[in-house]
Amino acid sequence: MSCVEDNKLESSNDITITNNCSTTSTSIQCTASSSDQSVVDINEESEKSELNVIPNPLTQNNTNNFKDPADWTNSNICRNYIAKFGYDQNIDADFTSSKRTYSDYDRYCSKSIFTKNRKNGENVSRKWLVYSISKFVLFCAPCKLFGCSTQLGDAGFNDWKNGHLVISRHENSLAHKNNTLSFITLQSDVGRIDTQLATQVTDEINYWKAVLHRVVEVIKFLGAKGLSFRGDNEQFNKINNGNFLGTLELLAKFDPFIAQHIEKYGNRGKGTPSYLSSTIYEELLLLMKNDIIKIILKELKAAKYYSLIVDSTPDIANVDQLVIALRYVLPSGVPAERFLIFIPNSGHKSKEMSNVVMDFLNSHNIPIENCRGQSYDNARNMSGQYSGLQSRIKSFNSFAEYVPCSAHSLNLVGTCAAESCNSATSFFMLLQELYNFFSSSTARWDILKTYLKKNLSVKNLSVTRWSARFDSCHALFNSYAFIIEALHSIVDNQKEKAVYKVEANGLLARLKTLETGLMICIWNSILNSFNATNKKLQSTDIDLHTVLELYNGLENYLVQIRDDFDVFENKAVEITGCSEYTNDSKRKKKRKAMADESRSQPLTEITGKIDFIRNVYYVIIDTLKCQLSSRRQAYEKISDIYGCIPTLYKTPSSIVIRNTCGTLAKYFIDDVENSSLLIDECILFSKLISTDKNVKSVLSMYKYIKTKELECMFPNLEIVMRMYLSTAVSNCSGERAFSVLKRVKSYLRSTMKEERLNALAIFSVEAELVEKLDFNDTINTFAHQKARKRKV
Repeated sequence: MSCVEDNKLESSNDITITNNCSTTSTSIQCTASSSDQSVVDINEESEKSELNVIPNPLTQNNTNNFKDPADWTNSNICRNYIAKFGYDQNIDADFTSSKRTYSDYDRYCSKSIFTKNRKNGENVSRKWLVYSISKFVLFCAPCKLFGCSTQLGDAGFNDWKNGHLVISRHENSLAHKNNTLSFITLQSDVGRIDTQLATQVTDEINYWKAVLHRVVEVIKFLGAKGLSFRGDNEQFNKINNGNFLGTLELLAKFDPFIAQHIEKYGNRGKGTPSYLSSTIYEELLLLMKNDIIKIILKELKAAKYYSLIVDSTPDIANVDQLVIALRYVLPSGVPAERFLIFIPNSGHKSKEMSNVVMDFLNSHNIPIENCRGQSYDNARNMSGQYSGLQSRIKSFNSFAEYVPCSAHSLNLVGTCAAESCNSATSFFMLLQELYNFFSSSTARWDILKTYLKKNLSVKNLSVTRWSARFDSCHALFNSYAFIIEALHSIVDNQKEKAVYKVEANGLLARLKTLETGLMICIWNSILNSFNATNKKLQSTDIDLHTVLELYNGLENYLVQIRDDFDVFENKAVEITGCSEYTNDSKRKKKRKAMADESRSQPLTEITGKIDFIRNVYYVIIDTLKCQLSSRRQAYEKISDIYGCIPTLYKTPSSIVIRNTCGTLAKYFIDDVENSSLLIDECILFSKLISTDKNVKSVLSMYKYIKTKELECMFPNLEIVMRMYLSTAVSNCSGERAFSVLKRVKSYLRSTMKEERLNALAIFSVEAELVEKLDFNDTINTFAHQKARKRKV
């Protein structure tokens, strides 16, 4: 604490008190004016160029003099400086220069003299003892500052032979205790000559921090919801003043503090700080974004191993945005996929993207050596084996295994099947035409709604999301009869235009066939299973072993339904009311008999059912199965690296454990101590969890280790499981970030700067993480960076 006394002022009307007693540097300037208006300047990092105050003697002199106790005086300036900024005991100093020669041998100062040994065996630090690095003697800090006749409070003590005895007597003396009490009192606001002013400053600081806390909460709310902040104006109680001011107005109805603050400072205009302007919340938004990034990087550092998730898409302003996200395991044992940044115009070449990714990792001190996986879509520039992004990243770290996005791969499987034959392609075209016919006219849509049941409707298709194809097919499956009735009503409507009646009649003709009914039933069943699997693949808790199980489950399902055509046929007959195939109702073409053929020999004819099974049904099923098997091999290759680790809960034999864990330990030679330790840990852990029925996956096994704190017992196994769980198997987190991008950077906010875009995006994508943060450090940082004046 530093209090400047006896300063002569140039003018008798100016009174300047420089107060350095609080934990932050605070200046209070009171200037008498003709209107008798005082101004309180609260500035936690005061800039002297902005303050009209008397120069502080502490800043004029070299404050380094106060670092050595030999230079201390018992003046108020020195006392206050030491009380505020403290002092260094110099315990780690070089004591060789403190040599004092006695008759028998030499003695030196030692670290033990700074500690008092109590009778009960406890050791207490003598924090009041200071070593002078210039005089090579010891001082008592309080006694040196407030005056004392002993050596410790005057010239210094260096009788090392009797050191413990003399110092023990000194610390028990009444003079030492009084000086220590005076020093403690000086450090607190109670002992200051400007107690009232200091209390006022503290109240002012707390007031503005309370305002900032409410501003921060509003920013968290709007940012997490992806809502805009500003409106047409920045005036309270005005229409279209934006979501930020509108939320504060709503809060003021229930919070008297903010209501009073808005009433007093809300519309005062420039020159009167209120902390409610767009300038303030924009700066706070960026500071809060930086704090979120720091939290994510702190989590990543604790997890060590991670996987890269990279994807790109154009935004509303036609700027290509490259998203970077990371997957790692939290201390609780749960995998997390965190969004980090959008990078504009990074290019589509694999080399350009590789440079951008590596520059980002290096700028944030993220070691590429700890990367254990990378998951992108199946585009050639990303997945190329020789020059794709995955191969370039793998050139920096061979352990960064490329895992194709499992959800995207499943979509590609469905795409191949939908384009495998003309009938499948025509069926999905029919679904889109049906939606277009009704949605292009509000009158026709009303007709459809009158016939459909509640919550039923035709759906639009999507090129990228196959869940939309399931929704469209499922809607037709459940409301086939009602759609037929709606189309009939349009055809029979005399007031309807002829072109729409002809179009409706054409749709009816295509719908009322057995083949269409079969396609509805077949695809509804297939897409239902694919859609359920796709949703599971989008979860952040999923791992390689689960992906393989889901893919194998789909393959087994396809093998099963391959022989169930009659089931689909009976259902199709029930829905459409048609039992005859189109080919069977056509006129049969007579084939000309060859010269060596007998006219009496019967000609073999292919029925409509056999033709549909051969050329449509089997083609769709076999294409799906073949594509699934091909895609599954990529995941099996990565899973084989970890051997039996993902299936330890199934209690594999010791032979299997030894064979796979030996190879695993050699592969991760820098992460696992040795193969024998890993093998022993796996065998013991497998027996340990064999009776626990709740352990049925890699995630549950890892949580078992974390919750029971078994890391010390299974250190190598814990590392391997952490690497396994940190391997990303989809880039759905990147796709979710793109959804946020569409909401945040909309048509009305298409000129948003990149820094603000990233701030709003991370608030929305990581809303769950943001909700847990209080941002107290952000408020303190903001207070250190800003200086504000308030009239009182």
